[in-house]
Amino acid sequence: MVESPEDAVWYQSFTWPDGSETLGAWDYRGREDDFLGRQDFRGKAVLELGPASGFLTKEMEARGASVTCIDTADDEPWEAVPRKDRELQRFLGHKRDQTQRLRASWWYSQRRFGSNARVAYVGSRPCHRSGARPNSTSRSSRPCCSTFATRWMSCTTWRSWPTRSS
Repeated sequence: MVESPEDAVWYQSFTWPDGSETLGAWDYRGREDDFLGRQDFRGKAVLELGPASGFLTKEMEARGASVTCIDTADDEPWEAVPRKDRELQRFLGHKRDQTQRLRASWWYSQRRFGSNARVAYVGSRPCHRSGARPNSTSRSSRPCCSTFATRWMSCTTWRSWPTRSS
């Protein structure tokens, strides 16, 4: 659990309930309605994709929405396009660390504002026909389905759902 804003990576800037500030890469403060489309969120259920540090999560909740966020699982290699000038595993390790620190900013901000938002960390992995290995040249090595792993978390409870194949 993050105890201080300095322990996290901040995508969005925040003004905390005590008046202190944490600056992020993007500052939506004072322009919340522009980013939220000037919508009435009272009594609405909202699905937020990629909540980053949670500024818009907090704002939608403050306007009366029940917010559920979806973000990538820890082991999802987002933005992992192979490049000749980068060692892929080192790059992925750095991204994984940054993702965890960004996720920590979401949890910290939601805790500071007394949020009831929930978040699911979702990833998918291919499975293969006939037990063939992915590097096999046989036609049976083509992915036939995906395994979806979902972990639901809320600011007050942790629920773990079993892995489901589809």
